[in-house]
Amino acid sequence: MMRLIYIAIVLFTSACSVAQPSNWILYNAETKPSLVFEEKSDELALFFSSNFEKLTGYAPQLKQNKSNKELPSIVFKRDKNLTFLAFRIQQKANSLIFFSNSDEGWRRAIVYFFIYELKKYPLEQISTEKLQNIKLPSGFVKTVPPPTFDYRAPYFKETYVNGFKDFHFVDGIENAWGIWGHNIPKAIKVTKEMLATVKGEINEDQLCFSSSELEKELIRFIKANKIENPEQNKFMIMPQDNNMVCICEQCKRLGNTNSDASPAVFTLVNKLAKTFPEFKFFSTAYISTRNPPKFKLEKNTGVMLSTMDYPKGIVLANSPVRNRVLSDIQKWKRITNDIYLWEYAIHFDNYFSSYPTVLITQQNLQWYANNGITGVFLHGTEEMFAAFSPLKAFVYSQLLQDPFLDVYDLMNTYLKEMYPTTANVILEYYMECEDKAFKSNRPLDFYGGWNQDKRKYLDEESLWRFVMKLEEQSMKASKEEQMMLSPIFTALYYQQLELSRINGINEFGYLEASGKSNLWKVKDEVLDILVKWKKHVKLNEVKHLNESLLSVADYERNWRKLVIGQPYENELAGKKIKVYSDLDEKYSDPSVLTDGALGFYDYFNNWMIFSGEQLAIGFDNENKKDGNYELSISFLHQPRHRIHLPQKIIVEINGKEFKFDVDKSKENKSLARHEETIKLNVPSNADVKVKLIKQKAFKRLSIAVDEVKWNKIN
Repeated sequence: MMRLIYIAIVLFTSACSVAQPSNWILYNAETKPSLVFEEKSDELALFFSSNFEKLTGYAPQLKQNKSNKELPSIVFKRDKNLTFLAFRIQQKANSLIFFSNSDEGWRRAIVYFFIYELKKYPLEQISTEKLQNIKLPSGFVKTVPPPTFDYRAPYFKETYVNGFKDFHFVDGIENAWGIWGHNIPKAIKVTKEMLATVKGEINEDQLCFSSSELEKELIRFIKANKIENPEQNKFMIMPQDNNMVCICEQCKRLGNTNSDASPAVFTLVNKLAKTFPEFKFFSTAYISTRNPPKFKLEKNTGVMLSTMDYPKGIVLANSPVRNRVLSDIQKWKRITNDIYLWEYAIHFDNYFSSYPTVLITQQNLQWYANNGITGVFLHGTEEMFAAFSPLKAFVYSQLLQDPFLDVYDLMNTYLKEMYPTTANVILEYYMECEDKAFKSNRPLDFYGGWNQDKRKYLDEESLWRFVMKLEEQSMKASKEEQMMLSPIFTALYYQQLELSRINGINEFGYLEASGKSNLWKVKDEVLDILVKWKKHVKLNEVKHLNESLLSVADYERNWRKLVIGQPYENELAGKKIKVYSDLDEKYSDPSVLTDGALGFYDYFNNWMIFSGEQLAIGFDNENKKDGNYELSISFLHQPRHRIHLPQKIIVEINGKEFKFDVDKSKENKSLARHEETIKLNVPSNADVKVKLIKQKAFKRLSIAVDEVKWNKIN
C-alpha cells in the first residue's frame, strides 16, 4: 500500500514538473526586442515603444521584417476572425505576437499587456524603478473578447486628463454626445411654442415634446453639430429634471397623462431617429419617462435606465428589489435593443466620503450585463474633488470592459505604481472598507449623513489608526509621492473632523471636559487635524464639499465661529430630552439635541428634521435654586431642501406660557444657521416645555433643530 502511495506521489510530482512551462525572455540587459508590424502603423508603434521605454528605459525600434532571429521581436498581425476590439497575445518561436482585426484592438491589447501581464500602469507611473527583465511562460497565449459593454463612461475628473479615455477605451460625454442630460435648452433657444402646458397654463420649467417648433429646431441643431462635431453621434432627448408633464391637446392625443411623458418624448425620439439614421437617439427611464411607451422604438434608439429609485450600496441580485429591477429591464427590452444604465459611483452629499462600493458595483455590473444592459454611465464628478477618485476611475474603466476582473489585483497594480512607498497601507485600509461594505446588507445611499457610513463600513478607530500609519509611511516617500498623497489626506482629515463633530461629547468626539461643570473644550488633536486639513485643501484647490456646492470656506468659518470661538456650555449635555410630538422616522433620536454635535450647513448631519405640525420637547430644571436662565436653540434655513425657520417659540414653565418670535431676518438668504436665545426667570425644579411653531406659509415643510442649550446666568 505504501509503495502505491509512493508511486502516486512520484507520478504526480513528475507530472507537475512536466506541466510547468519554461520561461521565455522578452527583455533583459542582453536581450532587446524589436517591433514588427505587418501593416504600416507609426502611431501604434510609437504608443507601444514610448510606454515600453517608461517601464524599462529601452525603446524598441520599428522594423519592417524581423532581421535577427536570435533576438526576440514584438509582432503585430491582423486576424480577420477576431471581432472588433477583441485580441489575442501569443508567444510563438522567438516572437510575442499581438493579433487583432483593428488598430483599436491592437491598442487595447497593448494596454492589457502592460496592466495585466506586467502589472504596470505606464501612463501615470511615478516610480523611478525600471523593469530589469521581462519573462513570459513559453507558449503563453491570452485571448480577450470585446468589452462587455458597448458604451463605457466612468464620469470622473481623472477621465478627462492625460489621454485617459483613449488609453482605457472609455467614453466621455463631450466626445460622444451632441446633447446630454437635461440640456436641450443649452443646445437650442427655447421659444414659447416649445413650452409645456401644465394645469392649463404655459410652464417655463418643462418642454412640450409634441411641439413642431421644438422638432424643427432640434433638426437644425443636429445638422449643424454634424459638421462642427462629427465625432458626436449620440443625442439625449430628455425632459427637464422635474415631474411636470405637458398635457396640451397634441400631447394628450399621443398618450401623455399628468404623470407620464413617455408617449410624446419617444414619439419625438423616433422621428429624429428616422431623420438621422446615422446617429443614435436616447431618452431616459426617469421620473415622467420611467415607463416605456406602447410602441416600438427605431433601431438607432435606446433608453438610459436611471437607478435613482433603486437602493444603493447593495448587491441587487440578492435584494428584495431584484424582480422589480428585472421587470423594468424587460419592459424596455420589448421596444428597444439598447438599454444603457445611469449608475452612481460617489456620495453626492459628501464628496469626501470614501463611498467604498466598487465590489458591490462589480457584482451589479455582472448582473446587469447578464440581463441585457448594453452600456453604462457611472456618475462620479467631472470637475470636483472626490475621495479616491483617481483609483475608482482606473478600476471602473477596467470593470466596464470586463466586470469579472479581480478588483484587488487592479487596485494593487494601480496603487503600487502611483504610491510605491505607501501602497500597501492604502490598499489594506481601503479594501477593508470595501469588504465591510460588501458584507453588510445595509444600504449606502449617495445622499445622507455620516451615520449611514458608520453603520455600513466606517469605524473611527480603524480610520484613526490608518491615518497614523499613512502619515508615518509617507515620511519615507519621495516628494513626488507625497504630493500624490495630498488628495487622500484631504479626504481623510475631513472624515476625522466630521466624525469628531458628529460624536460631540461622546467617544471620538471633538469635545472633552474642561474641569468646570457643564463646560466642554475642543480637543487639541482635533485642532491639529483642522490645521492639516486646511493645508491640504489649499494645496489641492478644493472649493466645495458636495453637489449642493456647500463651500470649504463656510465649513472652515463654522469651525472657527461655532466650535473654536464659542465654548460648549450646556446643563442638558448628554441628558435625555422629553418629546411630546411624533418625530420623523429618520430623525427619531432626541439625543441629537443635547450631544454637543453641532449642526453646520449640511442638513443631513447633526440636525433633527421635523415635518410634523408642531415640535414639542421638554426637560426638568434640576437646579435647586430659583434664578435667571438662558435657553438657546439653533435652526437651519435652507429653502432648497424645503427647510425654513419656525415662526415662534413658546416656552411653558410649570404651565405658564411665554411667547417669542423668531428673528427671520436671514430668510432672504439661501442658506443660514440661526441661533435663538431666550432669557427666562425660572423657579427651582421647574418643568420646562418648549413648542416650536411653524410659519403658516411653510406649515407642510420642515424645520431643522440642533443643540438645545440651557444654562443658569448671573
